[in-house]
Amino acid sequence: MANHTFLKAIKIRFIAQASGGGVLDRNTGQGLFKWLALTEALSFEDLEFLILNNMLSLAELESTSASILSPLITRPHRYIIPGTNRGLVLYKDECIRQAALISSRSDIICLYLSPHASRDLVFRAARHFNRYADLSNRTCLLYTSSNCFSDYHILDQCKAQAQVEWNGPEEKSNCKSGMLFSSGWREGVSEHVSLRLARFASEC
Repeated sequence: MANHTFLKAIKIRFIAQASGGGVLDRNTGQGLFKWLALTEALSFEDLEFLILNNMLSLAELESTSASILSPLITRPHRYIIPGTNRGLVLYKDECIRQAALISSRSDIICLYLSPHASRDLVFRAARHFNRYADLSNRTCLLYTSSNCFSDYHILDQCKAQAQVEWNGPEEKSNCKSGMLFSSGWREGVSEHVSLRLARFASEC
């Protein structure tokens, strides 16, 4: 698995708003890096999408809503699965099964693993990553390690083909954020994301 790592301390406020709640941890440098990593990966896939605030929804919702899956871009068959602000990786299992049923080849599915996720939820995130990857979906997983960094060795069980990692100013030295990619993404996506983030960090 290709692992592109860079370490850079950066402090930036992400003030963009999004419908349906907050997007990642948008008030921290880490949240901004995750957002940039995701959007750079999508743009590298040559996807056409409109204003990110309206079309991308990694919303931190309190509970399930009528729309479990939010459209990722203008094409209605691509979705992103939201997490919650209470540390839950995914919604109830029935919602995940629903997501799997409507998923089809060439879908893009992104999972967001909360920094406060329990060991069990990290296991679940790895299982769901593999499930969607096995369905030939382009799958990615955004994560930030918790204080118990050792729990995140579970992510090694993900069938990831590439990985980008970074450190941020808000985190302790043994904590990292990153993004895992399944197979099926355009060749060089992790290198592209890594270079873009490193360039952004160097210019700020």
